[in-house]
Amino acid sequence: MASTNKYLDLSGNDQVSNKNGANAQLWDMDGGKDRLLKFLPKEDPRYYNIQFQNGGRMLDVGGYWKLTDMSIPYQGLYRAGKSDKKLKKDKGANVQAWENNGKDNQLWRIVPIGNNNYAIINKHSG
Repeated sequence: MASTNKYLDLSGNDQVSNKNGANAQLWDMDGGKDRLLKFLPKEDPRYYNIQFQNGGRMLDVGGYWKLTDMSIPYQGLYRAGKSDKKLKKDKGANVQAWENNGKDNQLWRIVPIGNNNYAIINKHSG
């Protein structure tokens, strides 16, 4: 989303948003620590962990890692297109805060797309 003048934010106040699963959203800057981010470089210089400063959790693509991580009933519903569950690579997978897990769903690369705009792309689902 280009030129919104909004900031990456965690839903709720600093206390509520300092939990695993807090939803990421765009919001106005109001001085909350859940809008302060630290980009932590990884061994592969193309990728970063993006850490929220109100509790140290990472920007994370939520959901299941793969279909076999779902219970058997949910696998059937997912295959039939009737599941509310998402895989980490599905369109609509949630972006949230989560404690550091060292996995690709918390690694991001920053890609210039022109006119001083950038895309933030997840390594696992991107």
